[in-house]
Formats: sequence, C-alpha cells, structure tokens
Amino acid sequence: MCLFATSHFLVDIIDHAILLSKLTHFSTPSNMLNWIISFLTERQQLCKVGSKLSAPASSSINRSIIHGSGIGPTLYIAMKSDLTTLDNCNVIIKYADDVDLLVPEHS
Repeated sequence: MCLFATSHFLVDIIDHAILLSKLTHFSTPSNMLNWIISFLTERQQLCKVGSKLSAPASSSINRSIIHGSGIGPTLYIAMKSDLTTLDNCNVIIKYADDVDLLVPEHS
C-alpha cells in the first residue's frame, strides 16, 4: 500500500523570492530573469461577474504562478527541481507539472 500525494495546488503557494533565487542559481540570463520578475511582480486580482468588474485588491500578489500562462509550467518545474524525500524508502515521481509521493505502508 502506498500514499499518493499530488501537488497541483502548489502553483498557488509558490513564493516568488524562492523561485527567483532558484532561477538565478540556474544561471538564467539577466534579461530573461528581469522579464520574469516583471511578469510576477505587482500583479493584482480582480473579480468579474457578468459585465461587472471589481476594484483591484488592496495588496499585490506575491505568491503563485499564473494559471494558463505559457511560462507557468516552466517556472513550476524550476521550483520543484530540487524536491527530495526525507526518507530513502519513500519515492518521488516527477512528471511535467505533477509530483507524486509514494510512501510504503510500514515506513
């Protein structure tokens, strides 16, 4: 028996500072890094119902990757690249935007 834990929700809690630190570690070219910083910072959230649009939220979003964006999956893969288990009997399976953690029954 194994426990399967999926990580689809993780795109909503990714800290931009940690992500940018990882991208710097990967030797991302500075012009690309600056574009990503611009893409992620000072984003605001609105709500649209029918033709009515809410006022912007009072604070900027400093976490998450934009769902449906072209670069989102690549940023997520960069974020999970160094993910490891805490115990050698556990297994992590990484594929595209999915991470599964396998934990044996008696661990």
